[in-house]
Amino acid sequence: MSEEKLLRYLAQHYPVVMVKADGNVCALAPMAFTWAILSECCYAGYGERWCYSTPDGALNALAAWNGADGTEPTGWHRHPDSGRRRPDGDPAREYIEP
Repeated sequence: MSEEKLLRYLAQHYPVVMVKADGNVCALAPMAFTWAILSECCYAGYGERWCYSTPDGALNALAAWNGADGTEPTGWHRHPDSGRRRPDGDPAREYIEP
């Protein structure tokens, strides 16, 4: 299917959808207690997720992030796939939740 159809589909489910310069389709998603940036979005789901305390924090990070492979947005407090946590979004305070 075309990228245009994918973007229309995702826009029905997420308040913000962006295509980054390298083609990475990202979205802003409300979660139960947080907001998240989702990367590598497709019909089947997404690749990675970073959690934020506020929608503004997530939106600002999504807008500033280039989405390139091997990079991640800034300011997140939780990366569920790796178990990493960053209190107040501070990379210097990162730890892994056992």
